[in-house]
Amino acid sequence: MKKLSLFLSLLSLTFILFAFSACGAGDVGSDEYMAKKAASENAALTGQTQTDPAEKEPEWDPTFDGLIECFKWHGYIDVNTKFNTAADVVGANVGYRFTSNACASGPFNLELYYYDPQNPLGNSQEFINKIKESGHFTLLDNDIQSVVSNNGKYMMVYSSTSTKPEDLEKKQEIYDVLINFN
Repeated sequence: MKKLSLFLSLLSLTFILFAFSACGAGDVGSDEYMAKKAASENAALTGQTQTDPAEKEPEWDPTFDGLIECFKWHGYIDVNTKFNTAADVVGANVGYRFTSNACASGPFNLELYYYDPQNPLGNSQEFINKIKESGHFTLLDNDIQSVVSNNGKYMMVYSSTSTKPEDLEKKQEIYDVLINFN
């Protein structure tokens, strides 16, 4: 009886292994498949996406959440590293710090702030005007390099100090996206 039971167990196991060995997702060993898989896993892990240059940029919701989605779509921020900041210190209603891997020189912090024109804080216009005039604001005797969008609703602190040409180009690209975001 034990031999029959063992034989049937082995037969069942052989059948299961044979049945599932034919299942697959196409050519899973090809270079193209492996590259797509690695890019997909990296995007899922980092919360950052790298867009195909041929892909048309979507229409963004003209809100702070829309700005964050835009920055994520461009691969500028890792949304999994989102950290609330003390936004009221800079006169903003809401602010987040993210890790960015947009520069070749390595990760850095990128902060985004929202100024609600319908519900401004007491010192918000002071910060916005100072940044528009000089490209920075002063906090605890430190000049903090920053930029404000054309509509005055969004502010960004970009902490990378890299002077590599490719990083400076990326910085300008990111500045341009923020400045023109509506």
